[in-house]
Amino acid sequence: MKKSIAIAVMALFGVALFAGACASKSVSLKSPADGVTATTRQLVVTDEPSEAPGEQLGLSRVILPAGAKLQPHTHPGPQLSLITEGTLTYTVYTGEATVYRNAAGPDPKTETIKAGETVDIHIGDSLLEPEGIVHKGVNNGKTPVVLYSTSLFKDGAPASSPATVPAG
Repeated sequence: MKKSIAIAVMALFGVALFAGACASKSVSLKSPADGVTATTRQLVVTDEPSEAPGEQLGLSRVILPAGAKLQPHTHPGPQLSLITEGTLTYTVYTGEATVYRNAAGPDPKTETIKAGETVDIHIGDSLLEPEGIVHKGVNNGKTPVVLYSTSLFKDGAPASSPATVPAG
């Protein structure tokens, strides 16, 4: 499992470097969320790394329009995301997730989100979701949330599966 997380972390750092390079140039880039009216997961690239047979390493762009609400769900492997636009309100129902505040900045902070907690995740923050935790995301803002996610999922598994929220 540590090898799986390491592969996912390496892929996300590539995204962070790309995003940083784009941000440092004085070019005007159109938001990938322009015109998107429904929650969208766009697969950018996928590969089956020899270090993780039977698993797919993927990079996706996820767009949540203003007001979008993801229902509670799980993922079939670890997922590491970087928020590039908007603010994601994130709730954990079972398990724990980790937020890296100001992940690429000069003074990053690590925060654990435990079951029953809800936090806002902002531009520049990263989120590590271990396999199987039950969670949801909501865009309470007036602009889209855009995040780039790297994942290591089992071959053929859907990116997410609906989950029942435990009583209590």
